Amino acid sequence: MAEFELEITTPERAFFKESVQMVVLPGENGELGVLAGHAPLVLVLKSGSVRIKQNGQWRECVTADGYAMVDRKRVLLLCQLAEWPEEINERLTREEEQREKEKLRQAQSKREFVVTKANLAHAMARLRALSHRSINNE
Repeated sequence: MAEFELEITTPERAFFKESVQMVVLPGENGELGVLAGHAPLVLVLKSGSVRIKQNGQWRECVTADGYAMVDRKRVLLLCQLAEWPEEINERLTREEEQREKEKLRQAQSKREFVVTKANLAHAMARLRALSHRSINNE
């Protein structure tokens, strides 16, 4: 299977930059699978799991909102956060999820609602990645 370069960058770090066979991205309108030679496009990313096929094996990381730039030989993800499941503290993430759910229940401005909803989506994506990790390790 042909390979292409995948680069994932956040404001804090260059998270990932390696050759891969395929990547599945969490877009605003659903998931998008990308192979080498894909037609160029720009995609709005939502918080969720990025699945990476490398050397015939699948890996998963969690990203927060951002953008993906796809061309025939490279995919560049610019996102607020990116982390591997083993970097996630499950207890703190569950606490974050509960805090954000409570904030949604309280009266707030439209801006606060949008930010809280995004934070909750990211916490839930992190917890899904942890559950996938535990399933794959059993």
